[in-house]
Amino acid sequence: MATPIDIQKIKIVGGSIPEFVVKGRQSISALMAQDETAAINFSQRVHIGLANTPTHIAVSLDVTCEAVAGNPAEPVGVGGNFTVDIVFEVENLTDLLQMIDQHPRPIPDMQLATLLISIAYSTARGMLWTRVAGTPLEGFTLPIVDVMQLIKDSAAAEAEEMNAVKN
Repeated sequence: MATPIDIQKIKIVGGSIPEFVVKGRQSISALMAQDETAAINFSQRVHIGLANTPTHIAVSLDVTCEAVAGNPAEPVGVGGNFTVDIVFEVENLTDLLQMIDQHPRPIPDMQLATLLISIAYSTARGMLWTRVAGTPLEGFTLPIVDVMQLIKDSAAAEAEEMNAVKN
């Protein structure tokens, strides 16, 4: 039986935006107000991994966004690339790890991974909302997502990259 997660034993101990690149000059808010075909395309990937201490685990979210307009939709030169890192301390982390064949190191069980990624994603939404203020991307926010789908999509993209490297 899996060890139950006690949320009282989990806290955020760090958060940063190590990559923050905004491209373009046009205001995305103005573009969206002026052009009914305007939209923001984005992609995102999440990574979760053990940090350098026995109780810390890190979640990293990579986001790329690009404004498009027209029919067919074409890029308009406004976009961004962001990485948001959130570090958690989990007092009983070693009890919540598992070994699986594909990984040389233990990984968090799915329940813990889902919980931490959910918290990190929500935190990242607020961090980016604040950070894009005063830039051409002011008003851009990460959409609410199905965290399980985000995990699946990220794992599939990572597997695809690993296969490309092997070939």
